Amino acid sequence: MKKLLFLLMVSLLVTGSVVAQNFEVGGTYHGFKLIDKKFVKEVNSECYVFVHTASGIG
Repeated sequence: MKKLLFLLMVSLLVTGSVVAQNFEVGGTYHGFKLIDKKFVKEVNSECYVFVHTASGIG
């Protein structure tokens, strides 16, 4: 549940940036490494899973 909430919070925070950028799995953006992305039909959105590189939280 924690991971889902974090994912939703990050999605809401970077929605504007996601449209403007083409994130690649394995890339690092503003201190966060993208470890997974997939389309989630239930929310009709491309979802991204990031890990904060300095702290390892994600």
